[in-house]
Amino acid sequence: MARALCVPCRIRRLLGKGPASAVLLVTVMFANAAPPELKLSQGPLMVCAEEKTLLEPEAAVSASRVAAGSAYLYVPGFTTERWGGSLRKFRIDVNEEDGEIRVAQQPEWEAGALLTEASAAPGGVAARSIYTSKRYSDGSIQTVPFYEAYLSEAQKASLRQAAETGASNLHELRVNYLRGDRSHEQGKAGGLFRARDTLLGDIVNSRAVYVGVPKSLMGGKSYEQFLDAHRSRRHAVYVGANDGMLHAFDAEDGRELFAYLPNAVMARAKNLTAPAYSHEPFVDGGISITEANIQGRWSTVLVSALGAGSQGVFALDVTDPDRFAAGLGALWEFTDEDDADIGHILGKPLVAKFRYAMKDGKSQFRYFAVVSSGYNNYRQDGKDRFNAAGDNFVFLLSLDKSPADRWTLGQNYFKFRLPVTDASLPSGAAMPAVVSGSEGEVRYLYVADLQGHVWRLTFDGTAPWKSATAPKILFRASDDYGKPQPITAPLRVVFAPGGYLILFGTGQLLEEVDVMPANFALQSFYAVHDRIDKQAVLNRSTLDRRTARLEGDTVALTGKPYDLSNASQHGWFFDFPGSGKSGERMISAAVALDGKIYFHTVSPGADACDRRGGRSYVIDILRGLPPAGKQTGTVLPLNLSAHPVVMDVGKHRIAGPNPFAQRMVKKRIAVLAAGSGGVQVMSQTGAAASFEYVVPAGRFSWKELSNWTDLRLPSKDGK
Repeated sequence: MARALCVPCRIRRLLGKGPASAVLLVTVMFANAAPPELKLSQGPLMVCAEEKTLLEPEAAVSASRVAAGSAYLYVPGFTTERWGGSLRKFRIDVNEEDGEIRVAQQPEWEAGALLTEASAAPGGVAARSIYTSKRYSDGSIQTVPFYEAYLSEAQKASLRQAAETGASNLHELRVNYLRGDRSHEQGKAGGLFRARDTLLGDIVNSRAVYVGVPKSLMGGKSYEQFLDAHRSRRHAVYVGANDGMLHAFDAEDGRELFAYLPNAVMARAKNLTAPAYSHEPFVDGGISITEANIQGRWSTVLVSALGAGSQGVFALDVTDPDRFAAGLGALWEFTDEDDADIGHILGKPLVAKFRYAMKDGKSQFRYFAVVSSGYNNYRQDGKDRFNAAGDNFVFLLSLDKSPADRWTLGQNYFKFRLPVTDASLPSGAAMPAVVSGSEGEVRYLYVADLQGHVWRLTFDGTAPWKSATAPKILFRASDDYGKPQPITAPLRVVFAPGGYLILFGTGQLLEEVDVMPANFALQSFYAVHDRIDKQAVLNRSTLDRRTARLEGDTVALTGKPYDLSNASQHGWFFDFPGSGKSGERMISAAVALDGKIYFHTVSPGADACDRRGGRSYVIDILRGLPPAGKQTGTVLPLNLSAHPVVMDVGKHRIAGPNPFAQRMVKKRIAVLAAGSGGVQVMSQTGAAASFEYVVPAGRFSWKELSNWTDLRLPSKDGK
């Protein structure tokens, strides 16, 4: 057993001030020691104390292709003065003369203002459709309206004590306040509670998600019936807010359709009424929405992480947002009360289909929410339930678990351990990415962690998938001196000969110390070629290096195009130029489209009030170079930049076919970025605000596809 590091040695290792080490994976065992706890920021990072303007996190778009008046951008945000939130709808148009995209300067509506106005009308507060879950001692839950009379005694008790006066029995007034009653706010006669500018809470890390009609990508009779029944359902935008609720808004007119306050955050909801309140995270994580088959019934399911608000996730049936209570309601909540190994999940959960069993020679499938254990699952948070070793985990949470059932490992949920390899460094895992097999089921799952590892789990056979209990470390991200590079952005996986390319950037923005220049470090972007073989653990020395240097407001990226056919080459990478001084890093999701990878980086600057922003990149995935010349990395003059919004402008031109019966299509693409400077269409060429590239289309003549099973569309379910 290796000797545990002393505290000064751990600090030197954490800050990268110790001696350089070789790029080599070493598993270290520590006696009675967990990794250092992450001091997760309880407020938005990189906010200047003097800044009172609207700040915008990740936006949603109603369509990936835009023609005249056919698409809208939904931008959430917050103000810092009284921690109010907003959700604004902007029209997107295309200029018919030059094909350039235009985003309206003024929103068509702002949902926070509409919600505040509607609640002020007679009967407006009572008319709001707000729900929560009542949790019982056996772990089961029940969806109930959010009124004092429906709450459990434990929930009422958590709302009774008044920090404002020391009095008790304010739970009914506090429930009414959270529902939107403003008669007891300070400034009113006898007011006790915090005054608000808007009833919508600040939206910091949650991403707005637009949902229209069900997607027609599935198959089978039962899905066709489901699709027909919901072709005309109301389009909605979903977003989590730090008023404690997940909100659903009408995508057309901005009115609130319903809201859900998870039981997991109820214990802290009384803090929202305190006059001295400053920002606290509540429903502050990523959101995923998709169709899933639950016990033979197709539904549209929303799975939301709670972010730093609580350790866990929850799932809702949002098949009909107009009639939430008439559906399945809250499917479940899963927190550290159910399993001590779950932590704070900041990213976007997945919903995926797994081969669960075989019956009469046919595969039986189940749908699961897929999440990593997140961060600080080893923190002692007063619940006496935590992971003492600091290991990471991947969880599969069954969507067909009845709300009346308790969570039971090996029956309605499964978990797979990713052992911590260095207890001197913080532990934590980003959100997984999956690769599907020939029937649409998960075949491989990839997940990355704060210590720079990329893991692969293989799902052969059926539950409990013993093959996944032996995860393989595929890659270790570190700088040229062996210092690990943390990975917090979601991985992206694309097909490549003999396997897959795993694409990701490095860096974190989780703690207050992450914005301090003394802690800036070299960060990079990687494309790792996993050939699904028994190769050794890869590192940057096994990849093709690109040279990146600053040229004005862009990055010049040069190097030899990656040779996919060369088995001795395992991918490509480049370092963000000057990131050790600028703090440039990648923390948000990338978008893979037509063989290109689009991503944004963020640079904190020397302090919160300095000019800061990041860069917008586009890279040809298989070549590892910019698609239009050698420049990319356009400066983002926006604060808190998030994931790129990639729009197909719709100006397609078709050429061909050539002698091999192949046609070429010229597409025009625009990349949008949202931040505290507003919404901007990014230039990738230094001139036009959109750019063109050519992709093949139509019949490709005869060509052997060695991975044809992976390329097939998911099969019909036959039901």
